[in-house]
Parts: sequence; structure tokens; C-alpha cells
Amino acid sequence: MLMTTWLVVIFFTRYSSFAAIVTALIAPLFTWWVAPDYTLPVSMLCCLIILRHHQNIRRLYDGTEPKVGNRTSSKA
Repeated sequence: MLMTTWLVVIFFTRYSSFAAIVTALIAPLFTWWVAPDYTLPVSMLCCLIILRHHQNIRRLYDGTEPKVGNRTSSKA
């Protein structure tokens, strides 16, 4: 279910980091449906995932986050 969520978000937005953030936000809900006893630990892990994406969130806000499939020029 989470993989499907990630794929749907990335299909529509082409932002991998945004798809990961949305999936992390929805994971506790899916966990509650499947195994309610694990909702709190999963929620805590999802908070860590969101915190680790703080730079991606800033780039998404600034409009500088690269999209999946865009080629970047490399100066080697």
C-alpha cells in the first residue's frame, strides 16, 4: 500500500522527495488499519523521516528541488 502511494504521488508530481514525505505522513494511518499496536512506533519513525527531509522540504518550498527524469548538467 505504501509503495502504491509513493508511485501515485511520484507519477503526478515527479518529485521523489515529496512522494517520500507524503508516504511517511500516510504510513501511520495504514499501520493503524493493519496493525494498530504498531501505530505509535511507526509514527515516531515517520517523524524522523520528515526531519531528515528538511533540506528537501526547503528546496520544494523554494522551487529548486529537481524532478525525477530531469537531467542535470555535470561538469567533470
